[in-house]
Amino acid sequence: MDTRVLAIAAALVLALATQAPSVLAAPAVTAHVAATPLSSGTTQCDGVYEGAGKVVHVATGAICTLAAGATLTSGVRVEHGGSLVVEGATIGGGLDTTDPKAIQIGGSQRTVIKGGVQISGLEGGPSGGADNFICNASIGSFLIVNRSVAAAAPMVIGGKPDCQAGVSIGGNLEIFGNANAIDVSNSSGRLSWILTNNFAPLLVESNRLGADLMVSTNRSKVSVLSNRVHGTVTVNSNSRGAVVSANSAGRDLAVEGDVKVEVSANHAGRYATCAHNRPAATGAGNTARKSIRGCPAHQLPRTHARRRPIA
Repeated sequence: MDTRVLAIAAALVLALATQAPSVLAAPAVTAHVAATPLSSGTTQCDGVYEGAGKVVHVATGAICTLAAGATLTSGVRVEHGGSLVVEGATIGGGLDTTDPKAIQIGGSQRTVIKGGVQISGLEGGPSGGADNFICNASIGSFLIVNRSVAAAAPMVIGGKPDCQAGVSIGGNLEIFGNANAIDVSNSSGRLSWILTNNFAPLLVESNRLGADLMVSTNRSKVSVLSNRVHGTVTVNSNSRGAVVSANSAGRDLAVEGDVKVEVSANHAGRYATCAHNRPAATGAGNTARKSIRGCPAHQLPRTHARRRPIA
């Protein structure tokens, strides 16, 4: 071949490579990790799983993701150091964990857990500094969160911005002995909720309960805000400050033995009592149908009282 033709061809290739690299470059490929089908028996879960199965076991160090639409006829067990992500699955049994690294339950599709949930000894959080959370979920029985360590990321139950929808809890809620921050918001429960003996900030906001709410003996600041409770709201013996505001109790409001507590704009269907707080409770605008003692408030008029006939 003529050397002049070779020279021209080489120059052309060089120009394309240096001036228009996109012409020669291969198109970008987006990696897609295919989900693995769940086993009909016990699935040792480490990765993304979908479909129908029976039991899921998450071993130490494993990161298990149950994709939206996954279905289990039984439950999930997470061992020490394991992580679980549920993106909208149905779990026919319960969820039980012992010292897990991270827990994230929720997605655009609602997660249904027909049994109870116990998260004990939470040790960390998801990568990138994200919170642990339970969002957009229905739990048929109890929810227990206890013994989380101080190094664990916050646990958010129903609260924004982590959650766009809250959690419905068919049984009791028990949150105790945790050293990480806890947020329980925008959720509902049929039975009583007890939050006690926690060591980091605690927020309980905009929930609806069919029974009683007790926030007691916490060694951190607690905020109990805008909850609607069919039974009694009790906030007592919290030692690092408390704010109790805009709650509605169908029966009684009892704020007793707290340190530096503000009580404002709450309503009790029967009695409101603020006693033995150090110093005395501050605030304003609390109301009660029958009587109020010690709370900065006034009593609602008895609208059912008959007027005296005009002579």
